[in-house]
Amino acid sequence: MVFYYAKFKKENNHTIRTDTRIYFGKEKPTSTEGNCLGIFFLKNPGSASPRIFNELCELEIKNDKTLPWIANTYLQVIPEFKPNINNNDYIRVLNLFTICEPDFDSAISLLQKYNCYLENFEYSKVPFLFIGWGNDERLNSLREKYLPKLKIFNEVAFYVEYFHLNRKINFILREGLPSNGMKVKHPIGLRQSIVVEKIKNILLNN
Repeated sequence: MVFYYAKFKKENNHTIRTDTRIYFGKEKPTSTEGNCLGIFFLKNPGSASPRIFNELCELEIKNDKTLPWIANTYLQVIPEFKPNINNNDYIRVLNLFTICEPDFDSAISLLQKYNCYLENFEYSKVPFLFIGWGNDERLNSLREKYLPKLKIFNEVAFYVEYFHLNRKINFILREGLPSNGMKVKHPIGLRQSIVVEKIKNILLNN
C-alpha cells in the first residue's frame, strides 16, 4: 500500500507544504517516528492538496504526477531487497522551496515576492539521496543554502545530469552532489529504471 502525507500551512495567503512523506506499510501510519527509507530532493510542491492544515495529514494527490512517480520507483526496489518496512517508515520528499503551485513560473514569481522559508531536516544518515531539482538559475541561491547541509549524504547521493547533443537530450547518472547551476534532471520525463537501479546499487553496497 502507498500513503501520501504532508504538513500544510497558509503563508501570505498561499499554501505551503512541508514534511512530505510517502509511506509503504500495509496500513496507514500511526506515528511520525518511523525510519526514513530515503530522500528525493526536488524543486517545489505541485498540485497535491491538504485535507487539513497545520498538522501532518494525508494528501489528496489530484493531478500531482511526481509523488506517484516517486512511490512507483521505490515500489520497484522493495521486491528485490524485501526491507522490513513497518507502517511508520517513509520516503521523504524535500523541496527547494515550499509554495504549492503547479505552474512553475507562477511559483517563481511568488518566491521572488515573498520570503518563503526553507524546509528543515535533521537526518544524520539516510539510505540514499536522489536529487532532481532541475537547473533553473533562479533557484541557485536556494541550492547554495542547501548544498552544505547535504554534504553528510555525499556517499549515498546521486543525480542525473542532462545535456544536448545532436538535437537530442542525453542523460548521465552522476554520483555525489551536483555543483550549483548544473543541469540536473527533474524526475518527470526521466526513465524510471535509471533511478531504480541506482537505488538498488546503493542499498546493496551500504
